[in-house]
Parts: sequence; C-alpha cells; structure tokens
Amino acid sequence: MIDDVCIFKPENVAVDEEAVKAQKQWEQDGTVTAKYLKHILGDISKGVFIGLSRQQDQKIQPPQKYAIDRCHQEAIQNVVSMEEAAKANQRMDLGLAGMNLYENLRELWRLRRSQSDEWKMILNFLQCALSKEVFEEFTVEQCRKLQIAIEKHLTPSAGEEDIQAVIDLLENASLDPFKPFAGFRDDS
Repeated sequence: MIDDVCIFKPENVAVDEEAVKAQKQWEQDGTVTAKYLKHILGDISKGVFIGLSRQQDQKIQPPQKYAIDRCHQEAIQNVVSMEEAAKANQRMDLGLAGMNLYENLRELWRLRRSQSDEWKMILNFLQCALSKEVFEEFTVEQCRKLQIAIEKHLTPSAGEEDIQAVIDLLENASLDPFKPFAGFRDDS
C-alpha cells in the first residue's frame, strides 16, 4: 500500500478542481486515478514538489536515527563496492553489490517518516532510477554518479537544489528517475 504520494504542480497555477478531487480521494482511500496522475505528470519538468501524506511525520528518535545512519553508510559502501567491481570487471560482484544497494534504499524508504520531503524525493528518485536495472552491466561512471547522489545529496539537510542535482546525476548516468511514470507521462 502506498503511504506517500508525490505530486508535481506547475508553477504559478492555481490548484484546479481535479486536484482537489484527487486529494480528497487520496485522503479517503489512498488511491489516485491514472487520469489524474497523467494530468499532473504532463508538466513534471516545470513543476515544484508538493507532498501529500495521510500520516504526519514524526520527530526522529535515537534508535531510528541510528538505523537511518547505519543503512545510509551501508548504501555508500555498497555503491563503492559496485564501482570497485566495475573497475575489475567482476560482473557477479557488481550485481550482488547492486542488489544490496537496492535493499539499502528499500530499508531507508521504510524509515522515511522522520525525514524531510526533499530527502524522501531524492530517495524515491534513486529507487525509481534503479528499478528493473541490470546491475551487472553498470559502468564505473554510473557507479560514481550514484555514489555522489547517495553520499552528497541524500542527507538530512537535503534541499530543492539537491533534488535537481540528483535528477541531473541520474540522467547523466543514463538512469531514468521517472521510469515508473513512463506510461503516464505526456511528452507532447
């Protein structure tokens, strides 16, 4: 079940009735129609982030902070291992490190409640970009860009500029952060 929905709203546009209707539907049953998702994703490149959540963020507790920090450090170590394996042309090790990284990101997603919306967006883009990828085929350059995204931008102090930097890093690494929305995007 989806707990959070990320909506991009075009700048300088008032919220339309369709958006209000979709938000009410989200609050009632946690669903968003494909029609509305296509509508909001049409202007995604011009958008600004609006987070909708049915649950309020909680203040971070020390055990949760420890878990997030540990998992973040493991993610960094796994992407470093990916780069080393790519340099040595060790495809099996590269694939294993990639799967471990993907699991780290999934665990961070489970721990996201106390993090900022920007942090959640960055994590979401990383997960989207890595979904259905064949890690054994990653290049050293892709691994380096992933490491920068995770180490420098997936931080508690992440801001709007970090979101754009991660999108740029992923796209420059030939990884599509909007891949799950490909069927909904209207590039006309």
